[in-house]
Amino acid sequence: MKNYSKILDIIQQIYKWIIIFAMAVFSVVIIASVFWRYFLRNPITWAEQLSRFLFVWTIMLGIPVYYRVGLATYLDLLVEKFPTTLKQIVSIAMDILVGFFAVYYGYSGLLYVTQSGSSIFQGLGIPSGCVYASELACSAYLILCVIESVIKKISRFGNTNLLGGGGDV
Repeated sequence: MKNYSKILDIIQQIYKWIIIFAMAVFSVVIIASVFWRYFLRNPITWAEQLSRFLFVWTIMLGIPVYYRVGLATYLDLLVEKFPTTLKQIVSIAMDILVGFFAVYYGYSGLLYVTQSGSSIFQGLGIPSGCVYASELACSAYLILCVIESVIKKISRFGNTNLLGGGGDV
């Protein structure tokens, strides 16, 4: 399990750097777009498409990262009232539910990528399937994180320190 977690740590670092880079580019593009539009009276035609593309990728890559570090919460206030064993069962069940969602979301993303065909963002000149590929990246890593979380929680079943949506890695 340690090697598996180390691999996920590496993937998480890659995702974090991609998110940081995308947010930096996103910010520069938005600021430049506003400047060109309102001060130079010459809008950048591709800026809106690029900023939307980067925003979607940032969100999609951020979802599994937030899940893994425990920032994606689920009914914590309600679950805290349960007895310890029930808390652990609910925590594992919620992880499994997240896993099912990730599988469905990944499948849907794959369908969107394949169905987008030759559709291209005119301003950027890239296939529109590139946006939907973010769903695949999100769901693939999320599934790996769910597997890690469920295995760790099952191996510690009976201990009191178990809660957190994947954040106890």
